Amino acid sequence: IFSMGYLWVRPKHRGCKKQDGHYVQAALVLQHTLRFHPGLNVGFGKNGTLFALEAGRGMVTCKE
Repeated sequence: IFSMGYLWVRPKHRGCKKQDGHYVQAALVLQHTLRFHPGLNVGFGKNGTLFALEAGRGMVTCKE
């Protein structure tokens, strides 16, 4: 827990929750800005969360 003056702020725990090749059925990435883009069978939430539309193995690719 981090202190901001007199207020206590809980961490957001953003980032990758599953890695390449792991079995996924729920949230993949919690993000604040669009660092990761959705691909096939991946949904995009209003808060930037990427989630699996179908259960299976996740795959991470890098395109430039």
